[in-house]
Amino acid sequence: TIPSEIGNLSKLILFLMYYGDEQDNGAIPSEMGKLTDLVRFQVDIHLVIGTIPSELGLLSSCSVIEIEQQTTVGTLPSEIGMITTLQEINIVADVSGTIPSEYFSSKNLKFFHLNRNKLSGSIPTEIG
Repeated sequence: TIPSEIGNLSKLILFLMYYGDEQDNGAIPSEMGKLTDLVRFQVDIHLVIGTIPSELGLLSSCSVIEIEQQTTVGTLPSEIGMITTLQEINIVADVSGTIPSEYFSSKNLKFFHLNRNKLSGSIPTEIG
């Protein structure tokens, strides 16, 4: 479980969590959005259940957001696309809905990967 107190680490620049077991999981707390110095947010395998919080869009210094977990549900928050420093979006999760056009507003975006999801609709024209 990622404790909500993580938001108190105001100078944190790197957050990586890998390979928890099925007993050790929890939601991504909305308090992650307080980490405005964070440059990389990455959670993988058995660590995340629930939705991707829109507060991740507040990570104004972030260049990489990577979430790989099949038990993540809900939709892709458009707020992530408002991060102008974002270079990589890698979301491998059981999300639904459409791809927010905001994801392509960053001129710095170099890597975009969505996999194992239930997305529908067209790829936004803002991609190119």
